[in-house]
Amino acid sequence: MKLAAVIQARYSSTRLPGKVLMQAQGKPLLGFLIERLRLSRKVRTLILATSDQPEDDALEAFCTEQNLLCYRGSLKNVARRFHEACQHFQLDAFVRVNADSPLIDPRLLDRAVDLFEQEAPDVVTNIQNRTFPKGESVEMVKVPAFQRALSGMSKPEHFEHVTAYFYERPELFKILNFTSGGAYNDIRLTVDTRDDFLTFTSILQQMTRPHWEYGWKDLLPLYKEVAARPQTI
Repeated sequence: MKLAAVIQARYSSTRLPGKVLMQAQGKPLLGFLIERLRLSRKVRTLILATSDQPEDDALEAFCTEQNLLCYRGSLKNVARRFHEACQHFQLDAFVRVNADSPLIDPRLLDRAVDLFEQEAPDVVTNIQNRTFPKGESVEMVKVPAFQRALSGMSKPEHFEHVTAYFYERPELFKILNFTSGGAYNDIRLTVDTRDDFLTFTSILQQMTRPHWEYGWKDLLPLYKEVAARPQTI
Protein backbone atom coordinates (compact mmCIF):
# COMPACT_ATOMS: atom_id res chain seq x y z
CA MET A 1 0.00 0.00 0.00
CA LYS A 2 1.37 3.37 -1.01
CA LEU A 3 0.53 5.73 1.83
CA ALA A 4 1.36 9.36 2.64
CA ALA A 5 0.35 12.03 5.10
CA VAL A 6 -1.13 14.88 3.07
CA ILE A 7 -0.83 18.19 4.90
CA GLN A 8 -3.48 20.76 4.05
CA ALA A 9 -1.91 24.23 4.09
CA ARG A 10 -2.39 27.71 2.71
CA TYR A 11 -0.90 31.09 3.54
CA SER A 12 -4.14 33.07 3.19
CA SER A 13 -5.87 31.90 6.36
CA THR A 14 -9.02 33.90 7.10
CA ARG A 15 -8.63 34.24 10.87
CA LEU A 16 -4.83 34.34 11.13
CA PRO A 17 -3.16 35.03 7.76
CA GLY A 18 0.29 33.55 7.38
CA LYS A 19 -0.07 31.42 10.50
CA VAL A 20 1.60 28.32 9.05
CA LEU A 21 4.90 30.21 8.71
CA MET A 22 4.60 32.26 11.90
CA GLN A 23 7.74 31.91 14.00
CA ALA A 24 7.93 30.41 17.49
CA GLN A 25 11.34 29.94 19.10
CA GLY A 26 12.95 30.67 15.73
CA LYS A 27 10.98 28.02 13.86
CA PRO A 28 7.87 28.25 11.64
CA LEU A 29 4.68 26.59 12.82
CA LEU A 30 4.96 24.09 9.97
CA GLY A 31 8.43 23.16 11.18
CA PHE A 32 7.03 21.83 14.46
CA LEU A 33 4.41 19.80 12.62
CA ILE A 34 6.93 18.27 10.21
CA GLU A 35 9.34 17.32 13.01
CA ARG A 36 6.55 15.47 14.79
CA LEU A 37 5.13 13.76 11.69
CA ARG A 38 8.57 12.44 10.79
CA LEU A 39 8.49 10.39 14.00
CA SER A 40 5.58 8.28 12.76
CA ARG A 41 6.47 4.59 12.47
CA LYS A 42 3.81 3.89 9.86
CA VAL A 43 3.70 7.00 7.67
CA ARG A 44 7.02 7.61 5.97
CA THR A 45 6.00 9.97 3.15
CA LEU A 46 4.85 13.55 3.74
CA ILE A 47 3.20 15.72 1.09
CA LEU A 48 2.23 19.34 1.54
CA ALA A 49 -0.86 20.18 -0.53
CA THR A 50 -1.19 23.92 -1.02
CA SER A 51 -2.75 26.24 -3.56
CA ASP A 52 -1.45 27.38 -6.92
CA GLN A 53 -1.81 31.04 -5.90
CA PRO A 54 1.28 33.32 -5.70
CA GLU A 55 0.88 33.85 -1.95
CA ASP A 56 1.63 30.16 -1.45
CA ASP A 57 4.98 30.30 -3.25
CA ALA A 58 6.51 30.63 0.23
CA LEU A 59 5.07 27.24 1.17
CA GLU A 60 6.61 25.61 -1.88
CA ALA A 61 9.94 27.19 -0.91
CA PHE A 62 9.54 25.77 2.60
CA CYS A 63 9.02 22.32 1.08
CA THR A 64 12.21 22.67 -0.93
CA GLU A 65 14.16 23.65 2.20
CA GLN A 66 12.69 20.74 4.18
CA ASN A 67 13.05 18.13 1.42
CA LEU A 68 9.28 17.77 1.51
CA LEU A 69 7.04 16.74 -1.38
CA CYS A 70 4.68 19.48 -2.55
CA TYR A 71 1.55 19.53 -4.66
CA ARG A 72 -0.19 22.74 -5.74
CA GLY A 73 -3.80 22.93 -6.86
CA SER A 74 -7.07 24.78 -6.44
CA LEU A 75 -7.29 27.28 -3.58
CA LYS A 76 -11.02 26.86 -2.93
CA ASN A 77 -11.66 23.30 -4.09
CA VAL A 78 -9.49 21.56 -1.52
CA ALA A 79 -11.09 18.17 -2.18
CA ARG A 80 -10.02 18.35 -5.80
CA ARG A 81 -6.53 19.43 -4.72
CA PHE A 82 -6.29 16.35 -2.51
CA HIS A 83 -7.56 14.07 -5.25
CA GLU A 84 -5.04 15.45 -7.73
CA ALA A 85 -2.23 15.02 -5.19
CA CYS A 86 -3.27 11.39 -4.66
CA GLN A 87 -3.25 10.80 -8.41
CA HIS A 88 0.04 12.60 -8.94
CA PHE A 89 1.84 10.55 -6.27
CA GLN A 90 -0.13 7.35 -7.05
CA LEU A 91 -1.38 6.88 -3.49
CA ASP A 92 -3.58 4.02 -2.33
CA ALA A 93 -4.50 5.83 0.88
CA PHE A 94 -3.70 9.07 2.64
CA VAL A 95 -3.74 10.49 6.15
CA ARG A 96 -5.13 14.01 6.16
CA VAL A 97 -3.39 16.43 8.52
CA ASN A 98 -4.10 20.12 8.98
CA ALA A 99 -1.14 22.49 8.93
CA ASP A 100 -2.54 24.31 11.97
CA SER A 101 -1.76 21.29 14.20
CA PRO A 102 1.87 21.87 15.28
CA LEU A 103 1.52 19.63 18.34
CA ILE A 104 -0.06 16.61 16.68
CA ASP A 105 0.92 13.29 18.21
CA PRO A 106 2.48 11.03 15.53
CA ARG A 107 1.32 7.99 17.48
CA LEU A 108 -2.24 8.88 16.50
CA LEU A 109 -1.27 8.45 12.85
CA ASP A 110 0.23 5.08 13.71
CA ARG A 111 -2.94 4.08 15.53
CA ALA A 112 -5.05 5.05 12.52
CA VAL A 113 -2.86 3.01 10.18
CA ASP A 114 -2.96 -0.01 12.50
CA LEU A 115 -6.77 0.11 12.56
CA PHE A 116 -6.87 0.57 8.80
CA GLU A 117 -4.69 -2.50 8.29
CA GLN A 118 -6.72 -4.60 10.75
CA GLU A 119 -10.27 -3.64 9.71
CA ALA A 120 -9.93 -2.47 6.07
CA PRO A 121 -12.44 0.41 6.33
CA ASP A 122 -12.88 3.26 3.88
CA VAL A 123 -12.06 5.83 6.56
CA VAL A 124 -10.38 5.72 9.95
CA THR A 125 -11.03 8.87 11.95
CA ASN A 126 -10.96 10.34 15.44
CA ILE A 127 -13.27 13.26 14.67
CA GLN A 128 -16.60 11.66 13.75
CA ASN A 129 -17.32 11.62 17.47
CA ARG A 130 -14.61 13.95 18.70
CA THR A 131 -13.00 13.09 22.03
CA PHE A 132 -9.44 14.24 21.31
CA PRO A 133 -8.27 17.86 21.63
CA LYS A 134 -8.60 20.06 18.59
CA GLY A 135 -5.22 19.94 16.88
CA GLU A 136 -4.98 16.15 17.35
CA SER A 137 -7.27 15.27 14.43
CA VAL A 138 -6.36 12.33 12.20
CA GLU A 139 -8.24 10.88 9.23
CA MET A 140 -6.99 8.04 7.04
CA VAL A 141 -8.86 7.60 3.77
CA LYS A 142 -8.75 4.92 1.10
CA VAL A 143 -8.26 6.66 -2.27
CA PRO A 144 -10.95 4.66 -4.16
CA ALA A 145 -13.45 5.63 -1.44
CA PHE A 146 -12.36 9.25 -1.74
CA GLN A 147 -12.95 9.09 -5.48
CA ARG A 148 -16.47 7.81 -4.86
CA ALA A 149 -17.08 10.57 -2.33
CA LEU A 150 -15.77 13.19 -4.74
CA SER A 151 -18.33 12.17 -7.36
CA GLY A 152 -21.12 12.82 -4.85
CA MET A 153 -19.90 16.17 -3.56
CA SER A 154 -22.11 19.11 -4.46
CA LYS A 155 -21.98 21.69 -1.65
CA PRO A 156 -19.27 24.33 -1.08
CA GLU A 157 -18.49 22.81 2.33
CA HIS A 158 -17.81 19.45 0.68
CA PHE A 159 -15.04 20.97 -1.42
CA GLU A 160 -13.62 23.14 1.36
CA HIS A 161 -13.73 20.50 4.10
CA VAL A 162 -12.19 17.49 2.42
CA THR A 163 -13.88 14.72 4.39
CA ALA A 164 -17.23 16.36 5.21
CA TYR A 165 -19.12 14.23 2.68
CA PHE A 166 -18.15 11.00 4.46
CA TYR A 167 -19.78 12.15 7.70
CA GLU A 168 -22.83 13.50 5.88
CA ARG A 169 -23.42 10.16 4.10
CA PRO A 170 -22.00 7.54 6.49
CA GLU A 171 -24.33 4.86 5.12
CA LEU A 172 -22.29 4.85 1.89
CA PHE A 173 -18.94 4.11 3.51
CA LYS A 174 -17.31 1.93 6.13
CA ILE A 175 -16.12 4.44 8.73
CA LEU A 176 -14.16 3.46 11.82
CA ASN A 177 -13.94 6.05 14.60
CA PHE A 178 -11.45 5.70 17.47
CA THR A 179 -11.66 7.64 20.72
CA SER A 180 -9.37 8.95 23.43
CA GLY A 181 -11.14 7.19 26.27
CA GLY A 182 -12.10 10.56 27.73
CA ALA A 183 -13.63 13.90 26.80
CA TYR A 184 -10.95 16.36 25.69
CA ASN A 185 -12.72 17.98 22.75
CA ASP A 186 -12.88 21.36 24.52
CA ILE A 187 -9.07 21.64 24.58
CA ARG A 188 -7.45 23.66 21.79
CA LEU A 189 -4.00 22.49 20.69
CA THR A 190 -4.67 23.88 17.22
CA VAL A 191 -3.52 27.31 15.99
CA ASP A 192 -6.44 28.99 14.30
CA THR A 193 -6.47 32.41 15.99
CA ARG A 194 -4.07 34.87 17.62
CA ASP A 195 -5.09 33.55 21.05
CA ASP A 196 -4.33 30.00 19.91
CA PHE A 197 -0.87 31.09 18.80
CA LEU A 198 -0.22 32.72 22.17
CA THR A 199 -1.34 29.53 23.90
CA PHE A 200 0.97 27.49 21.66
CA THR A 201 4.02 29.66 22.40
CA SER A 202 3.23 29.60 26.13
CA ILE A 203 3.05 25.80 26.05
CA LEU A 204 6.45 25.69 24.35
CA GLN A 205 7.92 27.90 27.07
CA GLN A 206 6.84 25.41 29.73
CA MET A 207 8.50 22.44 28.06
CA THR A 208 11.59 20.99 29.70
CA ARG A 209 12.50 18.63 26.86
CA PRO A 210 12.17 18.70 23.04
CA HIS A 211 8.59 19.32 21.90
CA TRP A 212 8.40 16.04 19.94
CA GLU A 213 8.83 14.07 23.18
CA TYR A 214 5.44 15.29 24.38
CA GLY A 215 2.51 13.11 23.37
CA TRP A 216 -0.97 14.58 23.36
CA LYS A 217 -1.65 13.48 26.95
CA ASP A 218 1.64 15.02 28.11
CA LEU A 219 0.44 18.35 26.70
CA LEU A 220 -2.75 18.47 28.76
CA PRO A 221 -1.25 19.77 32.04
CA LEU A 222 0.77 22.36 30.11
CA TYR A 223 -2.37 23.52 28.32
CA LYS A 224 -4.35 23.72 31.56
CA GLU A 225 -1.60 25.77 33.19
CA VAL A 226 -1.61 28.22 30.29
CA ALA A 227 -5.40 28.36 30.09
CA ALA A 228 -5.62 29.24 33.78
CA ARG A 229 -3.75 32.52 33.31
CA PRO A 230 -4.65 35.55 31.15
CA GLN A 231 -3.03 35.85 27.73
CA THR A 232 -1.30 39.05 26.68
CA ILE A 233 -0.08 40.11 23.25
